[in-house]
Formats: sequence, C-alpha cells, structure tokens
Amino acid sequence: MTNFLEDYKKWEAEARAPYMPMDDMKPYYLYRVHCRNSRYGLWLPDQNGCMGRRQKFHDWFLFTEYHYDTGPPYGTLKPMRELEKSPFGPKDFEMKTFKGKYGEYMKEASYTEMFKYLEEKEREYDEKDG
Repeated sequence: MTNFLEDYKKWEAEARAPYMPMDDMKPYYLYRVHCRNSRYGLWLPDQNGCMGRRQKFHDWFLFTEYHYDTGPPYGTLKPMRELEKSPFGPKDFEMKTFKGKYGEYMKEASYTEMFKYLEEKEREYDEKDG
C-alpha cells in the first residue's frame, strides 16, 4: 500500500525541480513528466504538449497537456527527462478525430496502439524507478 504523505512529498519535490524547455524536446519521444493528469507522455511538437493516459471518473483515455512554457492557464506540464524514442511518428498523429464524451479524440487504431504503448511504458518505468 502506498503512503499518501510520501507520495505527496515526492510530487511536491518534482514540481519544484528544473524541467526541460520546449526547445530541448524531441518529436514523438517518450518523457517522464510532471503534470496534473499523467506521469509519462509523448511529445507532440505541433501542440506544444505531451499526450499521456489519464483517468476521469472511471474512464481512461489519451489526453494532451501543454508545456509549462506556453504559460497560464493551460501550461501545466513539466518534462523531467527523456526516456526513449517511441514507435510513433507524425502520420500516427494526423487528426482523424471523432467526438467523444470529453472532447475530440483520435481514431480507434492509432488511439489503441498509443494507449497500450503508454500503459506498458508506465508499468515498465514505474518498476525501474520504484
């Protein structure tokens, strides 16, 4: 069982730590991030943000949070470190969207592959980092 106070202290320290500026970000790479809704994200240069998995109520979905340097009120993401090059590229992020319960989302094929990739990487890096 996790200790809430220890988790909060870790989160708070991370919030104050230096982060990577947008100019240092590599397109479609996986990053460990500090933000409201995710711990890992794929950098999307055309959106100035990272796409990560998040949960809202009981639903899990992909969501983009914008880099801190984009400013308030939407710049909530601080990339902490680069992890790896993802198997995705620009064509995977072409906006073939559909309207969903919480907004506009990517079509099923790309969405499902990215979701699974992020889910696996969260598990893998969480185990490595403890």
